Amino acid sequence: MLNNNQPAILLTGASGFLAGELLPRLLKQYKESIIYILLRAENEIELVSRREKILDFIDIDSKDKNRVVALAGNIEKEDLGLGSEYNTIASQVNEIYHSAANTRFDQPLEKARSINYVGTENILRFAQQVKKLGHLVRYNHVSTAYVAGNRVGIVKETELDCEQSFFNTYEQSKYESEMLLRKAFDELPITVYRPSIIAGDSISGRTPHFYVIYEPMKWIYFGQLTFLPCQPELKLDIVPIDYVCDAIVAIAQQANTVNQTFHLTAGPDKSINMYEMVDSCIREFNDYNKEIGKELIARPEIITPNLIENMEGTMRKRSEQLFHRAWQQIQRHMPYIISEKVFDDSATRKALSNTKISCPAFRDYLPVVVRYALKKEFR
Repeated sequence: MLNNNQPAILLTGASGFLAGELLPRLLKQYKESIIYILLRAENEIELVSRREKILDFIDIDSKDKNRVVALAGNIEKEDLGLGSEYNTIASQVNEIYHSAANTRFDQPLEKARSINYVGTENILRFAQQVKKLGHLVRYNHVSTAYVAGNRVGIVKETELDCEQSFFNTYEQSKYESEMLLRKAFDELPITVYRPSIIAGDSISGRTPHFYVIYEPMKWIYFGQLTFLPCQPELKLDIVPIDYVCDAIVAIAQQANTVNQTFHLTAGPDKSINMYEMVDSCIREFNDYNKEIGKELIARPEIITPNLIENMEGTMRKRSEQLFHRAWQQIQRHMPYIISEKVFDDSATRKALSNTKISCPAFRDYLPVVVRYALKKEFR
């Protein structure tokens, strides 16, 4: 256990993509702090193993590694699985970064809620205890821009409950978590961050997972998708992980950003439509295949409902069947191609105006992201 006079930060979700990249930035920003990472583990051996796996993936020196302390815990439990250490940890922590989440789109609602809503409820309770026992500087909460659900058009950072419905249980449970946090704004210093679709690092392309935006890339590259059902003119709002994490840390240092919500999004000018994305991916796929001596990849045909309507007879019937089957698959993995939203990020731009942090356009770093995925074979 650390010295009671040494400041500490609690980070959840460190085994995940976002918090894993957030960890080295927190070590750099909070040079005198211990970083507690809350991990599920059945025993001390498993806890040590999980900690080492996380630290091996990120580039930090040995001195900083010593400031990362793994705690066996579970955000689904009221005491976070900390047992008798709960109050001791709460008395030492002064900031919380809550990123742990169930990000799957196909979970039953109660399963999604058990981590996303109940987990938030328990972290919120812990934050209240931190305030009571010590000095809570801030509770930083990672949400998602897609709490907007099926809304279309401009979505503002100040908006939440607009009677929207949701494409999946992930969106709904994250929305419900934000509703819970809004009720605590008057009581606790809370900041909410809403990233859109997160891709790999804009410089290295690095990512530990190949989900969401990578799914259709993978299907096309391995020949599992010969046509793409979508509204190709719709733009995808994609942000690199380095922008998201840099922005979170920078915003968290500003006193006037408490009890606000920030869209960590690309915006329409830096977003990309499906036509451009497919063309860029095919170009990168084939450049890579030429280098390694593999067969070139055929460009998938983009099929829209309007195109099918102009077909006749058997061709139309078969195309409709294929379209709807593929549409269901795409929709389950990437519901963001169904309706276009424009995320207003006025508060974010204002908060970052005196920093050098800005979101790059996806088209500019897409080659790096695709090349990294190819070298890793999307695994």
